[in-house]
Amino acid sequence: MFEELENDKRKKSLIMENQNPDLENTQNSNRSQIGEECQYIPLPSKGYFYKNQFMGMDQLKVRQLDWTDEDILTTESFYQNGTVFNELLSRVIVDENGFTAKQLIPVDKDAILIWLRIAAFGPEYEIRRKCPKCKKIHKVSWDLSEIQSPDYHPDYLKEIQEHGEVEVILPDSKKKVKITIPSIGKEIEIQKQLEVKKEKTNSNQDYLITGKLLSSISAVYDEETKSWKRDKTSIAQFLSNGLKRISDSRHIIKVLKDITLKIDSKQDVKCPNANCNHFEEGVEMPMTIYFFWPEYEGIS
Repeated sequence: MFEELENDKRKKSLIMENQNPDLENTQNSNRSQIGEECQYIPLPSKGYFYKNQFMGMDQLKVRQLDWTDEDILTTESFYQNGTVFNELLSRVIVDENGFTAKQLIPVDKDAILIWLRIAAFGPEYEIRRKCPKCKKIHKVSWDLSEIQSPDYHPDYLKEIQEHGEVEVILPDSKKKVKITIPSIGKEIEIQKQLEVKKEKTNSNQDYLITGKLLSSISAVYDEETKSWKRDKTSIAQFLSNGLKRISDSRHIIKVLKDITLKIDSKQDVKCPNANCNHFEEGVEMPMTIYFFWPEYEGIS
């Protein structure tokens, strides 16, 4: 894949250099004209999980992709380490108040990526998919403009609107915690910390649940002081000493799932093979790192 992309990029660079020997000035000129290519994108989260001055922010100013972004989309290392979306978003968000890509929560990240792709390539998104019955590969397409924005779970809506977090009483221990939807930046930070721990302890564990709990628990209730503790040390100590039962941790994960918004891309898919006609309900559109290069999407 990347040899082909690299050749395309090299050709594009030669064309641009022939048009203008000062490529850097060309890029700067391009950047100065992006205002008319910007748009305020509605955020599915309505900003309820954002902090401080960004609390309740229901839209974000984003510019469309331009030719300079191809350098991100054709950089192999960004695909190898899974950071291509974050690198792209860090360039296209142009919020005047200093909001950055790392502050996004996942559902808003997906909404912006979908808008970027529609603006650049149109609403049709087509992938190759293997039929689970006949094993033949066929094409499946989604109309990105028809994808629906999700709604919050009604049981938690008021709490989310007012506080940006939800109080949870654990079913067995009766201890109390507050959970929130973590930003992309916080998830990355905790993932890096756990990778360091894994390396230092020579462990084979992936710490997936630990990562979810560390990133989503925003406060723990201290019975001694009758107060909420929000510092990292208190939350880590709670996980080490206070969260003993698997039923309690699973309850936190369940509530986290209930309050996590996810863009609804499900559609029914029928195999076009006349000898098969296998029908599947609720097939989700894959939003992998190849979202902007679906022709390279892996066949599962």
